Amino acid sequence: MMTFTQRLILELIQREKISHVELAKVLGVDLLTLRVLIEDFLVKKLIIQNSDGLYILNQNLSKKDKEDLVDTKSLHIETLDFLSDCLEDRLANQKKSSFNCKKISMSAGEHKMYKALLYNLQSFLDGIEKNPTKDKTNHEIIFWGSRSYQESIQHALNY
Repeated sequence: MMTFTQRLILELIQREKISHVELAKVLGVDLLTLRVLIEDFLVKKLIIQNSDGLYILNQNLSKKDKEDLVDTKSLHIETLDFLSDCLEDRLANQKKSSFNCKKISMSAGEHKMYKALLYNLQSFLDGIEKNPTKDKTNHEIIFWGSRSYQESIQHALNY
C-alpha cells in the first residue's frame, strides 16, 4: 500500500522523465528526503534511473506490480489522507484555498450555469494537461465536484 506522497511521485515520473533535483523541487523536499521517499521504488524496480540519471517508470513491471499500483483500497486511503490534510488546513484557517464546501440550492438556470462552468474548468484543465510546454513551475492538485442532497443522504444512510 502506498502513501499519497508516493503516489504523487509515481504519477510525476510516469508523466515525464525527471531528474532527482527537479523532482525534489517540484515536491518541495530536500534531496535526502526525496532519496528516502523513492528508495522503496528503486529497490522494487518500480522506477529506474536511465543513463542520463533521469527517473523513469519501469515499463517491464509484472502484472502483480501493475495491479498493486491501481489498488482501489490504497487509492481510497490516499485520497482520504489528502482531503483530510486539506480540510485540516482550512479549519485551522491556515490556507483558505485548500478546501471549500458550500451547501446551496440553485434554480434550474443557476444549475445549468454551474454545469457549464464545470465543463469549462474540465476543458481548461484537460488542455493544460495536454500542453507539452516545459515551463510548468506551478504544481497544484485541483479538486472539485458536487453531490446532490439526495445522494448525500442516501449514502449517509447506506441505502
